[in-house]
Amino acid sequence: MARYEVDLERVSFKGTVDALRQYSAILGQARSAQKTGPTSGGLLLNLARDTLPYVRIARTRALKRRHKNFPC
Repeated sequence: MARYEVDLERVSFKGTVDALRQYSAILGQARSAQKTGPTSGGLLLNLARDTLPYVRIARTRALKRRHKNFPC
């Protein structure tokens, strides 16, 4: 995403998938490169805006109790 100076590590994967689903119908109906240009530019702008925060909270895994074969 050099056009908008956004690190690729900060681009949201889920946001990208959702945006592509929204724009796929519009891009599929465009018949020429002149019509897809503004639409694809809008798509890239939306992807650049939907970024992850710099610091994510460290999540710990939940410790599950081991299943016991015999009743105690």
